[in-house]
Amino acid sequence: MTISQLLDFMMRHGVLVGLFACSTLALGLLELWRLRRRPATVTPQLLTVMLNRENAYLIDLRDAAQFREGHIAGAHHVNPERLAEHLQGKKLDGPLILCCHDGTFSATMALEAKQALAGQQPVFILRHGLNGWRQEGLPLVEGKH
Repeated sequence: MTISQLLDFMMRHGVLVGLFACSTLALGLLELWRLRRRPATVTPQLLTVMLNRENAYLIDLRDAAQFREGHIAGAHHVNPERLAEHLQGKKLDGPLILCCHDGTFSATMALEAKQALAGQQPVFILRHGLNGWRQEGLPLVEGKH
């Protein structure tokens, strides 16, 4: 197809070209919006630094049995259904970090956490969750605390 044929097509089918342009723009804006909502991630190494130096508050969103089997030292177990309730009115001295099994569920819960904190502190998720932590050979604590 030559440029003159393309221009001729566009002149004859202006409505189709306009719909295509609007659809492309809408998809692009939707993708930008989705990317902006994606929470920032921290590596296991950065999490360790944030826990030790920045007073980070770590929440483990896995179920209670998984938490007892092994969790990161200093993590607080919170039932995901009670996350907003747990965070509302809580004064945090550092960033909030969410973790789950592989990071997927934490990412979906991050928006709820941000809303509950009302921008008081930044919210991060642990990249690849406890799987990433284990892959780095980092220690886990057993039991409730």
